[in-house]
Amino acid sequence: MRPYFGIILVDTFLFALIIVALHFGLAIFKLRFRKWVYDVSYVLAILGFFAGMIQLLLKIRRPKLRILLMTLCIFIYVYAAMFVTLAFVWEERVPGREFVTEKDGKKYVVTESSFLKQNLAYYDYKGFLVSGNVVRIAETYKHGSYEHGASPLRVSYFDDNGD
Repeated sequence: MRPYFGIILVDTFLFALIIVALHFGLAIFKLRFRKWVYDVSYVLAILGFFAGMIQLLLKIRRPKLRILLMTLCIFIYVYAAMFVTLAFVWEERVPGREFVTEKDGKKYVVTESSFLKQNLAYYDYKGFLVSGNVVRIAETYKHGSYEHGASPLRVSYFDDNGD
């Protein structure tokens, strides 16, 4: 039996499977990965997929077929890169950025989302890798007014269960 480790696509699939399993495992304990962990995981998975496809293409013995398939893959990669870039730009606007702040003497991870209004969701700070997954405080601002120190339109406080 031939070992599967060393085949980049298999390694990438295992990496993605581990990240998904950890995501659901953390959710059991009301935790979640921080946004940057997901962003790094997405980039590694995409690069691993592309590298794995190139590795498989290089194993093709016929030179003309290999060149044809590699050219086709390059075109697909270029178009995929455009869509991935757009997805990351969109992802930065809608779910928004994440930062750590202190409010009422407690440390929180704040996730900002803005489309027509600017919404801030405060989660318990648990460390640089994880945070709580239950919203503790929710604030709504006019679009762009949070950065200028305006007071929120609405503030909601939640208990440990998000109620």
